[in-house]
Amino acid sequence: EMCGRDWSSDVCSSDLPEEVAALRAAVLFAFVTVLRVAGGMVSARYAAFTPSSIEAKRFMRKIVAAVFFVILTQPSALAQSFEAGKQYTILAKPIETASRSKIEVTVFFAYTCVHCAALSPTEKAWTQAQPSDVVVRRLPVAWNDMLKVFSEAYYVAVENDIEPELNSLLIAYQFSLPTAPESFGKTRRLVQGYRVLGNYFSDLHRMQSDFAYCQRLTRDFGKDDEMDAWLERRVCRASDQGWQLMRIAREYRNTRGVSKAWMSEFFALLGVHDFNQDRDEWMQEKLKVDTDIMRRAGITATPTVMVNGKYVVKPSREAGVDRGNIFDVVDYLVEIERGAGQPAD
Repeated sequence: EMCGRDWSSDVCSSDLPEEVAALRAAVLFAFVTVLRVAGGMVSARYAAFTPSSIEAKRFMRKIVAAVFFVILTQPSALAQSFEAGKQYTILAKPIETASRSKIEVTVFFAYTCVHCAALSPTEKAWTQAQPSDVVVRRLPVAWNDMLKVFSEAYYVAVENDIEPELNSLLIAYQFSLPTAPESFGKTRRLVQGYRVLGNYFSDLHRMQSDFAYCQRLTRDFGKDDEMDAWLERRVCRASDQGWQLMRIAREYRNTRGVSKAWMSEFFALLGVHDFNQDRDEWMQEKLKVDTDIMRRAGITATPTVMVNGKYVVKPSREAGVDRGNIFDVVDYLVEIERGAGQPAD
């Protein structure tokens, strides 16, 4: 697996550090105690069984239920401090950043990583919410020849100011997010992107123009009603771009690996028609610089985040770091860099 780690589901609360669980329990006890006292006061105020007293007690029960829900489902909100060596690591030798006057956050990712794809909406929202003293940089890992082609695609997309569009295109091509029905299989349901769907059916042109024909083929292929409905929605009701992605999959179905010719098809969809031009000298220099940063930061899995060339945050069930709170850890480290606190030993 490209990600180097199984990160397909969020961490259960039982996997949280003991101090977080203890804090949650203490806060829960305090809230319950306060509510009981308040409930007693309400009961004393309305001692008789009147409609008012009944409504008051119902109101108190609703408050208790709401507090229980918040505490039990949002434990990360209680943990505003994180520990070096657990939720993040401190690099022995800091890496000089390109943005010396700002706090630089680097997101290491791979276009082939389903967990990076799942994190993408959260990453985008977090990036857009950052103030002017934070700059976010995405860095594609290049561990092999295939990923080097994807890295080149990233650099060209940035140069043409279309990287978000390319990211969305490659996610739709490779992955099914949200996941496809379980009848596809536990693992395969994650990768039912247009790359796979385009190879299930051969007569794509007629399927696009004849909805009833498309429905018939997808229902013949489906194993159950849920899969039938999902295939109809994903294939028969696909956008024009979705159909184009399925045609790319059919055209390159017998091609092994990733080629520049294959990647140029995606750029053509985005209006860039010179992806294949010679950029060797420029590209090799960028790959050299970024590969060195990746090596010095000790990046072995994606997604991973580095803060200001000093701190590295990796997904870890043991440490309670997952898609839902990885940027909480990043926020904590950004505040440290602003001088708002000191990292824990």
